[in-house]
Order: sequence, then C-alpha cells, then structure tokens
Amino acid sequence: EVCISERGLLVFGGDATDGGHGDIRVTKNLISLKERHPDQVVLLQGNRDVVKLRFGSELHPEETPGSGDKHWDYKYDEYLKDRNLESNRTSGCKWILCTMGCETERGRTNTFEDR
Repeated sequence: EVCISERGLLVFGGDATDGGHGDIRVTKNLISLKERHPDQVVLLQGNRDVVKLRFGSELHPEETPGSGDKHWDYKYDEYLKDRNLESNRTSGCKWILCTMGCETERGRTNTFEDR
C-alpha cells in the first residue's frame, strides 16, 4: 500500500493506464491514496486519459459518428472514403482508434500491440 507523509503532497500528472503491466494496480493505488488523503493528493488527467473519454461521447447514440473530428488532422469523412466504409458506430469506433494511433497506416503506430 502506498502512503504519503503527513505534510506531503502528491500531484500525479496522468496517463496511469498507458504503460502496460501493472496499470490496474497503479490506478487502484492512486485512487486509494486520494480517498485516504483527499487534500494531499491531486490526480490530473493526462492527454491519453482525456482522449479515451471520446468513446463515451462520440459513440453516444445521439451523436453523429465523427462529430469530434474538428480536433484531428485526419477527418472522419476522409477516413470513410479511404476505406470505402459507411458511417455507423462501428466505423466511428475504428476511426477513434485510428486517430488514437492504433493503426500503422498514415504514419501511425500500433498503440495496443503489446496489450
């Protein structure tokens, strides 16, 4: 169990779940530490934490797939055209993964190849 001194302060900069082995253990320890020392622990969201929130918002039934493409250089319509795909939730999910770096095409790497 991780502890913090009485006068200590921990500021965690995010991206706890992007290193592979031990992701769940690290996350549980951070949450436990925050619960035990709410005024001494600050948990910030990293860029990779924030981008994962896209799944819940962009794939919501009331959203149009690709609605978040204003933040990416590779637009949803372009993605669909390149792959001859129809616009639907499955294509939307694949596009999100593509813009997260999960494809080798367009200079991107396989983010999840070791998971």
